[in-house]
Amino acid sequence: MIRVCRSKSTKLPVPEIRIETGEVTAARFQPSGQPGDWHTWDVHFSDSFTTTLLTANKAKTTLPEANPAVVGVVQAVSPHGFRLAARNSDLGSGETGFYWVALSLPLAPRP
Repeated sequence: MIRVCRSKSTKLPVPEIRIETGEVTAARFQPSGQPGDWHTWDVHFSDSFTTTLLTANKAKTTLPEANPAVVGVVQAVSPHGFRLAARNSDLGSGETGFYWVALSLPLAPRP
């Protein structure tokens, strides 16, 4: 649990931000435009979250090749998970995984 700190002169309540992190296992991506250049994973949260961020990571592999330039997209978002879809935009093939972060941000009060 992370708490946002404000100066003591502020009399507003301090909102709590909940965070959950994870990663999806690496997949083997074929070159862009070829079968196997897309992969998807279903990610499930242990709690309800409102915002999801992701980034590609270097595959934990012993292969002597560079990681391809894979672009990740958060799809089918719900409070309890999302589908991570990723496509290789590179001419080369290789393995890539993803890290993700889910945040529960307090909603702003309505006037």
